[in-house]
Amino acid sequence: MIASQLLKDALEGLLFRIYVPSGRLWADEVDRLLQLFRDYLARTGRKGVRLDQVRTDRGILYEFHGDDEPHGSSLSEDFEDFSRLLDLCVSNPPEAEAMLRQKIVEPREISGILTRYSK
Repeated sequence: MIASQLLKDALEGLLFRIYVPSGRLWADEVDRLLQLFRDYLARTGRKGVRLDQVRTDRGILYEFHGDDEPHGSSLSEDFEDFSRLLDLCVSNPPEAEAMLRQKIVEPREISGILTRYSK
């Protein structure tokens, strides 16, 4: 049964899965963070990544799925870049803007991203 689930996950392009029980400390913040990360991926050229959620009374299961297209970076590297961007949005907005300009981001969207992520 486990092998069939692994095969199903691989065919569906599962990249990452996390379960957050209801009522846990920072559960709402994890939800916001993962939504921002998905938004970051879409805006920086990883359009083939989607975030699925399964909500129950006991918690939320988050799954990132990706397409089969090859990318220059892994999801882990993308999350490191995203974390750095969040830090820069608060501590050094001009450097955060420069980081976004190096990525595939529409120039007219950069100021909105900086404002949203700095919150």
